[in-house]
Amino acid sequence: MHEDDTLDPAAYRTSWLYHLMMRAIVPAMLHTWARLRIDGVERLPQDGPYIVVANHVDNNDSYAIGVSVPRTLHFLARPAGMESRWLGRFWRLMAAIPADRAGLRQALALLKAGEVIGVYPDGVITPRLLHAKAGVGALAARAGVPVVPVAVWGTERLRLWPWPGGRRRPVCVCIGAPRCFSRADVRRLGLQGIADEVMTDVAELLPPAYRGYYAEAVAARSAGRPIVWDHGRRSRNGTAKPDVAHEATPVERDRTLF
Repeated sequence: MHEDDTLDPAAYRTSWLYHLMMRAIVPAMLHTWARLRIDGVERLPQDGPYIVVANHVDNNDSYAIGVSVPRTLHFLARPAGMESRWLGRFWRLMAAIPADRAGLRQALALLKAGEVIGVYPDGVITPRLLHAKAGVGALAARAGVPVVPVAVWGTERLRLWPWPGGRRRPVCVCIGAPRCFSRADVRRLGLQGIADEVMTDVAELLPPAYRGYYAEAVAARSAGRPIVWDHGRRSRNGTAKPDVAHEATPVERDRTLF
């Protein structure tokens, strides 16, 4: 990590609210309204910093993933929400940091201090994967820590009021194998290429209906074919398909990080 990533991590110490929500209230609520299945917890690093990269189908994703990870998870959150008087205060108490360039510096400082960062590379809530933003590639490249793909689905069907027909809805959190990206990977793939590789890992963990933009990449990887990424205009509906494959140029497009 770079020496200038020196923001004080003490400012992001786990709050009493995070402990209360993630260790008591949220597990109780999920037990009441959902049948939560967590696969692959043993793949999480036992200690040290790492980055959780996940799809984002519902606002409840952060809670389902948060109770699946036995450490404080600092999710990168929408900057406009972080600036809100009440929502921003709640998100900060829930260990969130803004998903912008300032947040990238904060995330690097937290990783340097041994913390865990969560990222939704889609940038928005979406039922199918969109073309990921490059921020997760920048974070992984600069931090040099393990990146853990996590897939979540079923949270979009949770309804707390009224009682959902007396049935608990299935919610699945599937944790994949972590991987690290070397400097050679950064030169070969570029930041966007790293983001695409990680999101293909996430897509492999998802049911086919959720894979969206990365469905063709999963099929290509399964067949042993190389993947060509179209790093031009970003698809917003998840229906665009990557060609099957070139190595991405390290030169990044002018686009927001998260």
